[in-house]
Amino acid sequence: MATYSMEEAVVTLQPLMSGESTFTNASQLRHRLRILDTWFGEQFSALSGATVLELGCGQGDMTVPLAYYAKKVLAVDPASLSYGSPMTLGQAQKRLSESKEVGVKIQWIQQDSIEYIESALGADVDYVVLAHSIWYLESEEYLARLLGALHKAVASVRAGKETKLLIAEWGLRYSDPAAEPHVLAAKAQATNPKAGGNVCNILTPARIQSLAESVGWALDGETWIESPDVEDGQWEVELTRTLALEEKVIDRDQADFLELERAVEDLCGAKVGSMDVWTGTFRISQ
Repeated sequence: MATYSMEEAVVTLQPLMSGESTFTNASQLRHRLRILDTWFGEQFSALSGATVLELGCGQGDMTVPLAYYAKKVLAVDPASLSYGSPMTLGQAQKRLSESKEVGVKIQWIQQDSIEYIESALGADVDYVVLAHSIWYLESEEYLARLLGALHKAVASVRAGKETKLLIAEWGLRYSDPAAEPHVLAAKAQATNPKAGGNVCNILTPARIQSLAESVGWALDGETWIESPDVEDGQWEVELTRTLALEEKVIDRDQADFLELERAVEDLCGAKVGSMDVWTGTFRISQ
């Protein structure tokens, strides 16, 4: 990390994460700190006085490091507070609100992102974050409307202020062959987003960039995080196989699922890896 110690941050913040083990919490936190580093690099200190709008905050795993380093985080998510496992959104958010490390810096907003942007987004937002939340959105069309509403709101209050859009999402590619099953599991879930999986809206980085540029955002820079050391790949493979066994619409004879089974078998019992993560920073086009 450019301007701070990752391990010091992990020791301080990992108890606030929403996982069910110290290992999971630490690995998920390290991954999100790496995301921050790809966005800010040597300019990491810019976060210290910033207000961040986080869209799709969920249980707050990205909110934790954002709030620790930023001045304020507006954390938006429309999901029910009873949603989530092993900790619900309500439980996780309550714990963060009560924490001395980040509690006073977070404002939780249970509202649709577009509705919030159109009705309440103020002029004091420095960064807008979408971190591992795009695949949870209902459709590509919704993401396009979201990015358009965001551009309109930010452009209307600029007055010399530059608000940046920061995105991190699974990249649908893998550097480690052990992560091939993760890609295939995501594709299998995406064939029916109502089947109970985590993937509702699978988009490539190129498509995300295209949608952003079509509504007035310009790509400033992009970075890949290769083979992140997190358990998401294993989780998604297990979930996909469970959904198929329970016959929740994921067809065990569909091509993506058959390829998934082949890829898992090829690992010969080795641990499933996680696919590469793409990060991008955007500004308003001149």
